[in-house]
Amino acid sequence: MDDGVRMTTRRGLLRSMGVAFGAIALVAVSAQGSAHARPSGPSDADVELVLLHGTKADKPLLPKDFPELTSPPWNAYNHYEVLSNKRLALLSGKTVTEPLPDGSTLETTMLEKDKAEKYKLEIVVKDGKGAQVSKGKYSAGKGARFMPVTLPYKGGILVVSLKVM
Repeated sequence: MDDGVRMTTRRGLLRSMGVAFGAIALVAVSAQGSAHARPSGPSDADVELVLLHGTKADKPLLPKDFPELTSPPWNAYNHYEVLSNKRLALLSGKTVTEPLPDGSTLETTMLEKDKAEKYKLEIVVKDGKGAQVSKGKYSAGKGARFMPVTLPYKGGILVVSLKVM
């Protein structure tokens, strides 16, 4: 083998090894990043988000899983339709943003989970222009439903209902 061919082969081998080591390093960094991107365990919470449209109607309708709608202030409306039902996966300190049918957004952040299995959540509603309409902090145990905010919507109200799963 002459020196020119040997040099080309050696460079090609070194280049291939460099590419291989670079690919291995990239895979290792990606795997490490994805492991930290979604930690599992006690800081996670699943929350059921139900959006209801309440109106005054001749024909009353109350969803069976919402007995609280028969009490004030909810009973000002007698007809409630479920617009959507979605499960939100919350990570401690991370905000999940959901669009609402009136053009506003709901931002839900899990602040912490205490030893008594109570979840502390911050709920922020912003209008279509990004201005804050409502903000509050709530504490709820698993299975607890709360309705932190209502908004005017199509001649009635839009009710935001959250339940820690």
